[in-house]
Amino acid sequence: MAGRRGRPRQCPGVLAHFDTVARPGDYLVIEDSIVKRADLLAFLESAERRYALDTRYTDAFGENVTSAVDSILVRR
Repeated sequence: MAGRRGRPRQCPGVLAHFDTVARPGDYLVIEDSIVKRADLLAFLESAERRYALDTRYTDAFGENVTSAVDSILVRR
């Protein structure tokens, strides 16, 4: 799979790996998530509600004032 500018897309594989080792209470933080939005949404759909968005961190300084836009996730 190629992403922007022909670079390999690593996000799907990385998310799939951490999904196998993450336990309830563990966090996944996806930086620069705007360009990874499609991969992130696909992962969340396949994860069957195992993760929740933690707005305590994404919105700590205002709505989505972070490079991890809507992508600080906690395993349920």
